Amino acid sequence: MTSATTLPFQDSTHIHLVGMKGVAMTALAQCLLDLGKQVTGSDVEEDFVTKHLLDTFHVPVKIGFHASNISEQTDCVIYTGAHNGSKNPEVIEAKKRGILVLSHAEALGLFMRGKRGVAVCGVGGKTTTTAMLAWILESAGQKSSYAIGVGNVFNLQRTGVYHKESEWFITEADEYATDPGHDNTPRFMHLNPEVIICTRVAYDHPDMYPGFKETQDAYLAFFAKLPQNGVFIVPEEAVALFGKRLSVLQEEKKFSVFTYIQPDSAINLKIPGEYNRMNAQAALLAATHMGISQEAAVRALAQFSGTMRRFEHVGNTGGIERYDDYAHHPDEITAVLRSLKEKYPKSTKVVLFQPHTYSRTLSLLNEFSQCFTDADQVYLLDIFASAREKENPGVSSDMLAELMKKQGKQAENLKTLPLAAEKLNTILKPGDVFMTLGAGDVYHVHSMIK
Repeated sequence: MTSATTLPFQDSTHIHLVGMKGVAMTALAQCLLDLGKQVTGSDVEEDFVTKHLLDTFHVPVKIGFHASNISEQTDCVIYTGAHNGSKNPEVIEAKKRGILVLSHAEALGLFMRGKRGVAVCGVGGKTTTTAMLAWILESAGQKSSYAIGVGNVFNLQRTGVYHKESEWFITEADEYATDPGHDNTPRFMHLNPEVIICTRVAYDHPDMYPGFKETQDAYLAFFAKLPQNGVFIVPEEAVALFGKRLSVLQEEKKFSVFTYIQPDSAINLKIPGEYNRMNAQAALLAATHMGISQEAAVRALAQFSGTMRRFEHVGNTGGIERYDDYAHHPDEITAVLRSLKEKYPKSTKVVLFQPHTYSRTLSLLNEFSQCFTDADQVYLLDIFASAREKENPGVSSDMLAELMKKQGKQAENLKTLPLAAEKLNTILKPGDVFMTLGAGDVYHVHSMIK
């Protein structure tokens, strides 16, 4: 339980967030506002999925990154790994003036300090599982604090909360670098949870991890942070991936392991997909450890409406069902499209996919070419280059489309959002199901088509 002497950011009053519009930073901003802090930020010009939250909470965001954005009153600066991270001009200015500077990962760790922490890690399912767990506690009348990296959680209507008197702090735990190129410490190593949920493990972030073994090494180092009374919740198939190394670690650290296999038939969800039923099982196991009755948790899960950009139903226009999902890893795409096919077995399923990062696309090119089995028509956008990497001429969406066509899949690279909207307006017809996939800005096409 947090006491008055262990509240985070006690010595700061005006906190500036560099890269304010990102989902993780927006969640952090809400937690800071709950602490009574003055929060300002800076970012690029375009709108993000967090716009409505930043507008709702009246967080001022300056456009562009300039040393002059650090006011005389600023006494803490928090930055993301994007926008050149610690080499951002605003961060450099803050350090020059002796202002407290923290990465997002370090700041998140401060919020967990002094509370009992729950961290949700894994490739796929982090956001939904974290949101489910936060909603279960909220529905049961137990105040909790949380930070969820998404544009919105529909049941909660916000993505970050910090209650001074709450017992628990719940958050996603990311294996990516704290500050790419400058500090490659995995972000989740800044957290000290009592409970870890690992949804699944797969090879991701090839720009940071040379292979799957190195990915496993990072996860095992994180699991080793569990205290003796800690709880580790994981699907049985993931336990098999770690093999003897996990059992040796458990024996050494003396934490408890709870596994699950098939989705629990007692859990009825509004949101589709076997993977979401698996997420719900993980949230249910954590909730019961946190003192919530199984009956109350199951009732809450039945009311859970999902989050923004996770199998989100965008609407029905002209008889065309529209969906959007953040899936950007081959395993995630396979799971989402399988669920879409289960929901609409007889409809023509049209997908627009925007690959995310050159390094991931190049490393997993064959896997990407094979993960659209359950889509009838696949269209691509050019690769979305994140702020953390440079263009790589060795890989392109054209290459992916050609590889898919060689395997008998109808695929075409439409390159840009305007060209995609033009094409989609000519091919989509009543009865079709249309889904956008990717971690970039592909979702904007929904506002561009009829």
